[in-house]
Amino acid sequence: MYEIIDEEERNNQPINTNAMETSLNFPERDSPYNFNVFIVEDSDVYRTMLAESLSQQEIDDQNYKLTIYGFSSGEECLENLDLKPHVIILDYHLDGNGYVTNINGMTVLDEVNRLSPSTNVILLSCQQDEKLAHEIIKKGVAGYFKKGPESITHVREKILTMMQINN
Repeated sequence: MYEIIDEEERNNQPINTNAMETSLNFPERDSPYNFNVFIVEDSDVYRTMLAESLSQQEIDDQNYKLTIYGFSSGEECLENLDLKPHVIILDYHLDGNGYVTNINGMTVLDEVNRLSPSTNVILLSCQQDEKLAHEIIKKGVAGYFKKGPESITHVREKILTMMQINN
C-alpha cells in the first residue's frame, strides 16, 4: 500500500508538530509499518519518476504503508522534518526550482544530520567528481548513486532493503 503526497495535498493536511553503504538508522516511529520517504528533487519529471517507481515497489509484507512526500527544494524538506522520514532521497544540485536562494544537497545533508540524525539519506548526483563522492560518503549517507539509467532501480532496491531491515 502506498500514498504519494504532493505539495497541494500536504498543505491541506494537518501536520504533526510533536514529533556507498553505511549502517542504517531507524528512529522510533508511531507504527513499525509506516515508512515515510522524502524525495527532494528540483526536476518535476525526475521526482515524479522516482515517486512512481517507489509506489510500484513489490513489498512482501502487505502491512506496510509507504508514504512518499515530494519536495522541489531543500528548504521545503527541512521545514517538514517533523513528518519523521525514514529516508530522504536527495538531489545534490537543487538549483532549478525558481527559488531566489537555493541550498544544495550537501547543505541539506548537513542539516538533516544535525536535526534528524536517525534519518537515512540517499544522495543522487550527476557529478562525476570522485573527491565529492568521498566527501558525501564520509558524511554518513545510506547510499550515493550517480544519476543515470540505472539509478532509479538502485534507489528502489535500497529502499526495499531498508524496509526489510526495519521490519
